[in-house]
Amino acid sequence: MEHLFAVGGSAIDRCNNQIREQTFVECAQAHPQARYFIFIDGNPLVNVHTRRLYTLPSDDEVIETAIRNYSPFVGETHSILCFLGRVVEQTDLAQVNVGDYIWGIDFFDPAKAAQLLGNAEIVQLRDYAMNEAHGIEASIAAHLSTKKLTSDCRSLSLFHQRHAFCGICGNPTKSNKAGTARTCQHTPTCNGQWFPRTDPVIIAVIKDPATGAALLCRQNRFPAGVWSAVAGFMEHAESSEQAVRREVGEETGIQVGKCCYHSSQPWPFPYSLMLGFLGTACSTDIVVDPEELEDARWFMPEDLKLMIARAGENTSDLRVPPSGTIAHHLIRAHLASLVKSN
Repeated sequence: MEHLFAVGGSAIDRCNNQIREQTFVECAQAHPQARYFIFIDGNPLVNVHTRRLYTLPSDDEVIETAIRNYSPFVGETHSILCFLGRVVEQTDLAQVNVGDYIWGIDFFDPAKAAQLLGNAEIVQLRDYAMNEAHGIEASIAAHLSTKKLTSDCRSLSLFHQRHAFCGICGNPTKSNKAGTARTCQHTPTCNGQWFPRTDPVIIAVIKDPATGAALLCRQNRFPAGVWSAVAGFMEHAESSEQAVRREVGEETGIQVGKCCYHSSQPWPFPYSLMLGFLGTACSTDIVVDPEELEDARWFMPEDLKLMIARAGENTSDLRVPPSGTIAHHLIRAHLASLVKSN
């Protein structure tokens, strides 16, 4: 079964084969069906009235000026320009139709932000992308396109900023393939090719088989009252299952036996792929690593149900992360597995 939520799933075709051709890229930039989503330092602009993503057409003065002044070399421009794909099915995106070419443009110029803020406001991506679809009644694929596009643009923008110079020879790199890759310009000696990276991260809800309790944890950066699943980066030469057992053991002292993959979620902070697991504990005595966690506890099913009901609320009461996160859905899946086993 495929699980779709938050920043997974999309009604957008990336057009990976077509963006190799510069003629396609130029057409997609200036096409009457081109739409540009605006970001300021990696955070999206939204319409102050509708809370939808702020979009501009290709013939808008702001877009025409940005493209005219754009440089593929970081440091010679005040913006990052990335092609995000073409709409292939109906979405909740404001003023966007099937067939439209979707671009993201991330401005670093404070003056540009001031110019745009008359009808829009900057929102923090973490808050916008991880919460529900703002009351919009739509299919899963539709409202997820909003979340995915914001995450794609954020990750691509960071990729460009952090790969302005070649990791092989140190010379400047140039954006190509419509902002989805960078190429070293030290020819013919180097010609290094650089692509957006994805860092695999495991995240797991571990069950006590005797009681049905779930192991959750807190980090000191979490909002008050929020408890989540144990998570950590995979290490080199390590399988995802090995990473689950190692991370849970290192951070909580709990030994994990069987663990099964559940679902994944791209996470643009900065460019991770969360690999979700459900596992079974072989021990129950918690020993917290204070370098990694503030606390870890076992939560009984009845407690988890109350915490799910409070998810996303602005309260200090115990609760799980909002429904736009993979942790939320892993905790729900844990409860569902208890029902099936009874």
